[in-house]
Amino acid sequence: MRVRRYAILVSTGVLLAGCGLGPYGTEPPGSDGGDGGSTAHMAVELPLQRTAEALSKVSYKSTHEIPGPGEYIVDLATGEVEGWVLRGEPSDLVRFSENRRWVSAEIDGVVYWVDRESGQGFSWKSTELKVVGEGPRQLLLMGVQEDAGPRDFYVVDHDYQVQYTFSLDLGDLQISQVAFSPAGKHLAIAAVQWLGEGGTVLRVYVVDLGSGSSRELSHPTIGKATIADLWIGASGELVVQYTGTEFDERTGTSSESSVVRRYSWEGELLNEYAVLGRGVSVSQDGRLLVSSQDLDGLASAAVLTDLATGEPVLRVVNAWPIRMAADSATLVVRGGPLGGYYLLTPSGELRLLPHKYEGFMPLYAELLPSPDDPQRLLFGLNVIDPNGNLVQRVDVQDRDEWLVWDATWGADGREVYVKIEKRIGKGNETSSVPLPIQVQKPPFADPYLLEVQDPEGECVNLREANRRDSPVIRCLPNGTRLAVADLWQAPEKVSRPILPGEESHDDIWLWARTEQGEVGWVNLSTGSVTWAQ
Repeated sequence: MRVRRYAILVSTGVLLAGCGLGPYGTEPPGSDGGDGGSTAHMAVELPLQRTAEALSKVSYKSTHEIPGPGEYIVDLATGEVEGWVLRGEPSDLVRFSENRRWVSAEIDGVVYWVDRESGQGFSWKSTELKVVGEGPRQLLLMGVQEDAGPRDFYVVDHDYQVQYTFSLDLGDLQISQVAFSPAGKHLAIAAVQWLGEGGTVLRVYVVDLGSGSSRELSHPTIGKATIADLWIGASGELVVQYTGTEFDERTGTSSESSVVRRYSWEGELLNEYAVLGRGVSVSQDGRLLVSSQDLDGLASAAVLTDLATGEPVLRVVNAWPIRMAADSATLVVRGGPLGGYYLLTPSGELRLLPHKYEGFMPLYAELLPSPDDPQRLLFGLNVIDPNGNLVQRVDVQDRDEWLVWDATWGADGREVYVKIEKRIGKGNETSSVPLPIQVQKPPFADPYLLEVQDPEGECVNLREANRRDSPVIRCLPNGTRLAVADLWQAPEKVSRPILPGEESHDDIWLWARTEQGEVGWVNLSTGSVTWAQ
């Protein structure tokens, strides 16, 4: 039997809070899916102990003083490096939180969390509490329990003072994502349970923190496995993307489809629309959804969608999105045959970024716009401007036994987060189809993505096999539009519609279908087939 404690106790090292939430009780069920069993509490005793000594900050004058693998924050203005040690000793158990505002570690069943700015830190047993959400100014803690029934949640600020508490019955579901409203008075929780054979059970709740009431949102069924991503829109509304996955046993491939719903924080549905591809982020002003679209297994596309209306704005084919700049005016994409980085402007101009860098590159380095300065980008350990000029370099020594695994922005554009591990593997690689990167405006030519465009006016052979001496089915004239053919009809089982040539791996062949229904192989390496306008 689980005992809930609400009385305020005064004892050394235990954090208590009176939340001022009104009488204990439940709210009426919501109209969009019912009440999640949420309750508001009068006062709470949390089993937190102050951790003034367990996690402590260590400062190094430069990166050359870094003692070994671990996670570090480099101050770009001073060059000083911030590291954290556990009980006075360096430890690979120390982690920076996702937004780099907090530092945490777990050892011997005890969890430690410290606010980097204030230095306030507390610890708790991992069998009693768990951090399940992180906001700009708040943390969401969940009580750990073995028995079934509602779970207790606690919203704490950066000083670990309890602001709100509520209960929610999640059953066997695990929390996958949490989003706080801009005012910090509401939050959304996505929870999922993975079933056998790739299925899921999904629930999304909106919680009014003032009253402790919750509402479960209804959601579309789109695929056997459905998950949810949570964002905040331009007006501060809740944006939920539902993504479903279907598996095609014939070809051994899977496909995704996504639907976006915008809600008020009272759970009212504002609008709903399908998304091209799967959304990966939202611009900082909340106006644009950035998504990555799979073009029938041929290539990827970066898509910008108006978040309020669901209307596509621009699409960049043969590219995938990285991130929007801080002013929400440009999008960094990567693509083309050589995997270069480009800046996409609101007018649709695509500009190759001739980035310049020095020193060695971290593994899986990407070109990342600063979170608060549109004139600065981070590429590996190099800060550059939008013209590719080197502004500043984080000078980390390349040691045989070390590898800079990750380098991203810290909590803001004044610092860089660096993760160093023992050296394994090689640098990042990229592969792409031999087609140009191209900006398209709606309406798009789907599913006939490609078109024969031979400058010499000659036709392009549609062949029976992926080699140049294979029998010709027909020679396709200029203007012929092509779609990816059904992989199930391919002469051999393939998971992607493109294959290297049987005789020359410099040739890349597409399993294609014409508008007249003819299917066969087309060589993409000759330059006579490109994206349809």
